[in-house]
Amino acid sequence: KMNTVEAAIKTNNEQKLRMVDKLKSLLDNKIKDKTITVLGLAFKPNTDDIRDAASTIIIPKLIKEGAIINTYDPVAMDNFKSLKYKINYFDNWQDAVKGADALILLTEWNEFRGIDLLELKSLLKEPRVLDTKNILSIKKLNSIGFSYDNVGRKGIS
Repeated sequence: KMNTVEAAIKTNNEQKLRMVDKLKSLLDNKIKDKTITVLGLAFKPNTDDIRDAASTIIIPKLIKEGAIINTYDPVAMDNFKSLKYKINYFDNWQDAVKGADALILLTEWNEFRGIDLLELKSLLKEPRVLDTKNILSIKKLNSIGFSYDNVGRKGIS
């Protein structure tokens, strides 16, 4: 029987894995051979700490499902590299999203709050975004034609 802490960790990890299902639905359930950009590897902004970060649960699951992963984080990439996943690291968000089939935003860095959504749309292969931190404007994403989902707010696709 699980104790309260173990149960909380299990629930937390299941919630993170649910993000993969949300992403899949944005991609018509096709993840294999899709390029997914993950912005944000740290468990919260302004740290390089990746312990308990959503990225450590979501990225291995996406790899297992056959996705190609591009990523960028302002400070946590070196720590993440120690996990030895075969993923592509970039020096800025623009290069990380270029040509990707979808973007999943996992850490609410201020740098990501300021993303120019028209620029983002022009760089992505398809304008698909899963914003797990609810930092992008739904109204703006909708008005410029993004397929979009989030956590806890009404999504627009």
